[in-house]
Amino acid sequence: AACCYSEGKIYHVNGPGRLVCLDAKDGKELWTVNILERFGAKVPTFGISECLLIDGDNIIVTPGGKKATLAALNKKTGATVWSCSAPPEKSETAGYSSPILVNWGGKRVVIASTSYRTLAVEADSGKLLWTETLTYTEVACSTIPVLCGELLFISNTSFKEQLSSMLKVSPECDKASKKWSLPVRTTCGSSLYVDGNLYIANVKG
Repeated sequence: AACCYSEGKIYHVNGPGRLVCLDAKDGKELWTVNILERFGAKVPTFGISECLLIDGDNIIVTPGGKKATLAALNKKTGATVWSCSAPPEKSETAGYSSPILVNWGGKRVVIASTSYRTLAVEADSGKLLWTETLTYTEVACSTIPVLCGELLFISNTSFKEQLSSMLKVSPECDKASKKWSLPVRTTCGSSLYVDGNLYIANVKG
């Protein structure tokens, strides 16, 4: 996971889920919280590796826990601003993806992936808009969701199914469904959408 910078502060979350806020001038620790402990989540096989998303005064995190699938923390204090608990999946953990912030149908929406699904929530309130369980049967989604106009591309790393899927999201962003899938496994490195074309790196084996 890469560090992120905002208003003189550096933020980072490590593998066991310890999120820290540091003063960018001298590295002094200002506050810290373990997002897995706070939200009743398990450590993923390879540890937390998402890049944090700063949205105004909030930090968006994806603990994938019983108390919160997705959450927003105050970037100045680490306090919980909102949390979203989607119906729990068996053995669900955080994935190895990073959340994105988009404008969809006039709504500010955060889209993220866990080890079993992709979901969308309202950025200001954490209200769950939709959740779509994909073929994350063995490992997890490890790449960032890619917005393709009115569609959303999700890369998968399942060793059995090896499917990546394009989702059709409603104009109101209140539901999503699978439009098509490809037998493609992208272990690392997100796809690119440029001028109507989607570029994907396939990993065999």
